[in-house]
Amino acid sequence: MTLVLRRGTSGDRSRRSWSWLIRVCWWDASWMSDAEPVNMRSWLLREASTRQESMPFRERSALAQRKARDRGLTARFLVGDALRLADLGEQFDTVLDSGLFHIFDDEVRARFVASVRAVIPPGGRYYMICFSDRQPGTIGPRRVSQSEIRQAFGPPDWRVDALDAVTMDTNMDEIGVRAWRASIVRV
Repeated sequence: MTLVLRRGTSGDRSRRSWSWLIRVCWWDASWMSDAEPVNMRSWLLREASTRQESMPFRERSALAQRKARDRGLTARFLVGDALRLADLGEQFDTVLDSGLFHIFDDEVRARFVASVRAVIPPGGRYYMICFSDRQPGTIGPRRVSQSEIRQAFGPPDWRVDALDAVTMDTNMDEIGVRAWRASIVRV
């Protein structure tokens, strides 16, 4: 099964950008290989982060759930705390993190990595895209360096298989922002 982590909003605009309350989505992705086109993954990520900012978080989750069901997909959407993933009581072969890792300061980041570790069995994968320290300016979330990623996901619990410079689509800039895309294995 695959777990998708997305930074979300609580529906309260004063807290909307940095809430630890996240949307959690998981589905049976056993039929997808790493070489499979990302169209289905992209759709699920999009549904898990619908841009209807004024809609409360739980309502957006219910809407995404209905859309998945209407498309014949087996997917569950819920709202949870990324720092308490073990509370889900499940293990996931794959965790996709699209824009969550970079919002945490050093102390909370360590708690987040421990939370992710708790739900990925050895051999499972963690895929992440986060803001890069190569992004100019100061607007937006904290920038993350390659060394910070490697330190957070270092031995003995993790192995970084790939760490690539990419452009991430955001609503901050129509041409995207500089980001890191990581493929990490739990050992």
